[in-house]
Amino acid sequence: MLTTATHTAPDTTSERVLLMAFALRAKTWQLSCTTGPEHRPRKRPVAARHQARLLPDLAQAHRRFALPETAPVVSCYDAGREGFWLHRF
Repeated sequence: MLTTATHTAPDTTSERVLLMAFALRAKTWQLSCTTGPEHRPRKRPVAARHQARLLPDLAQAHRRFALPETAPVVSCYDAGREGFWLHRF
């Protein structure tokens, strides 16, 4: 019988980061933010390509996870639909 186990390496970084993932659809995007497995992701729908809405949502995520505004943001999404402009933004 096989046993499956999840290995989580200890965090050795000195600075916490905001982890951000997008599920991109034609009309709406699902924005999910967390700082790691210890926090449930904060999920919010956002109108597709609505840049003005993203910034307040990211600021709110920084506050929720008690991160400074200068904390790095790591993004993850399928670049097929939108290319890489979203990451550069």
